[in-house]
Amino acid sequence: MWSDISGEVAYALAFDWQNTVEYFDADAVLMSSDARDDDATKVDQRKRFLRVFESERRFVCSVWSAAAPLLADGPLIVLFDIDQTLGSRKGREGESATLVRPCAAPLMGALRDAGAVMGIITTRGITDLHSNLADTLHLGGVADYLDPRFLTGAEMERYAEMAAYTTSAEVPQEQFSRFRAVLAPPYDELPAFRELRDARGRPLPAKDLDKLLQLAAIREEHPGQRFLVVDDRDYAGLLAGAQARVVGVHLTEAARAHY
Repeated sequence: MWSDISGEVAYALAFDWQNTVEYFDADAVLMSSDARDDDATKVDQRKRFLRVFESERRFVCSVWSAAAPLLADGPLIVLFDIDQTLGSRKGREGESATLVRPCAAPLMGALRDAGAVMGIITTRGITDLHSNLADTLHLGGVADYLDPRFLTGAEMERYAEMAAYTTSAEVPQEQFSRFRAVLAPPYDELPAFRELRDARGRPLPAKDLDKLLQLAAIREEHPGQRFLVVDDRDYAGLLAGAQARVVGVHLTEAARAHY
């Protein structure tokens, strides 16, 4: 799949590069890996281009390798996170923009051609999400690939009563029971879930629990449908899999959108 769309991604990346350079001061959003050898305060544009192109390759391979076998068995709904997944949120003082990753549109087009339906799962408010989708500086470039039935944001009224206010270490039994069915063993048991820690020794934050609650609700609202969730957050690596009709792609650092 990557070989099929790599040319489109290279073209999109070059085009986006020019727009980004015009919109932002590239040196102001410098990542250390992109620094010039002779001046660590400046961006080496070649380094940045190659790093981003490689992250696009990893992203496409991660998503397609999970989606292809599922699509071979029938309809599939792919839910994308936004920040660090579909794009990178940057901005000048007083404003922001989501720089949609160059591979997003070609990949989503290939998924649609293969029969996938796509949506968004985010902790952004739904008003903010709809505004972003209508804005070419934000998510307008991928809006046509998304099904309105599967746009979910934390601000939506039907999720208000189930919002998470604790980390996974203190999650109450009643709330845990709402999303237990989407978790793989052993994390489908409360003690193991509460003991879960990331690589830095931290429990899952409330944002991850919010995503799990949203995902469980979506799954109940659409019985029989199968879901693939693509996210940089840790919860995506805990999902139960095909037997529970919910598969997760937990993006590695190298596959995330960092511009």
